[in-house]
Amino acid sequence: MKKLVLLATICFSAISIAQESPKTGRVGPAYIGGMEYWPFDDSIPGSPYPDRVLWSYEEGTDAAKKCMLQGNKLLVSWLEDASHPVTKALKEYKEIGGSADFFMWTNDYTKAPSQAARGMRKARVWWWSGSGSDTSGWLKFESTVLPDGTCTNPKPEQIVTYIESRYSLFAAAPSENIQDSNRQESAEPGIINRIQNFFNSNSSAR
Repeated sequence: MKKLVLLATICFSAISIAQESPKTGRVGPAYIGGMEYWPFDDSIPGSPYPDRVLWSYEEGTDAAKKCMLQGNKLLVSWLEDASHPVTKALKEYKEIGGSADFFMWTNDYTKAPSQAARGMRKARVWWWSGSGSDTSGWLKFESTVLPDGTCTNPKPEQIVTYIESRYSLFAAAPSENIQDSNRQESAEPGIINRIQNFFNSNSSAR
C-alpha cells in the first residue's frame, strides 16, 4: 500500500512539473500579455520572423520552453517584490504615463550554432510598438537559448537602466535624478515632488 501511495505521489509530482507554464496577466505594477519563440535554424538561412515565429508556449523545443519558464519566473518574482529595483522603476514609469506591459520572447539557437557564432540576439528588455508609438506597445522581455541549451535572461540592471532611459519621453524629470533616487534604499520624495522641484530649480536659475 505504501509503495502505491509513493508511486502515485511521484507520478502526480511529475505531471505537475510537466504542466507548469509561464504566468500571464496582472503581476504587481505590470501586465504579462503573452509569449513568442524565434527558432533559428542553420538549415534555413535568415531570421525566423515572420513566418517561423511561434506564438504558443507549448510549440517551443524543450530547451526553449525551459528558458521561457525560467525568464517568466524571474520577472514574476521581481514584480511581486515591491522593494525590487525593477518594480520601483516600473511604478514611477507608470506614474508619468509609461506602459508596464510585458511580452515574453525567447530566441532558440539550439539548431543554429553557425548563426550563433556570427552573432546572437542578446537577452534584454526593450520597447516595441507596431505603430511606432512611445506610449502604446510592449516591453519585450527577450531571453536567448545558446546552442548548448544554456538560457540567458535580461538582467535587472539592464531593465532598470532601459526603463529610466525612457522617462525623458514623458518630460517628467532628468533621468539622472530618477536613477539616483531609484538606487537609494531610504525613502525618497514622490515623483510629483521631484518634478516640482525640478521645474522650481530651473525657474530660479533663469
